[in-house]
Amino acid sequence: TTPSIATTYNRKSQPATSIMIK
Repeated sequence: TTPSIATTYNRKSQPATSIMIK
């Protein structure tokens, strides 16, 4: 998954996950 889509999905689900992906 691209960072953009991942970030959007994480923002809706879990902001913490976004940090983990990065």
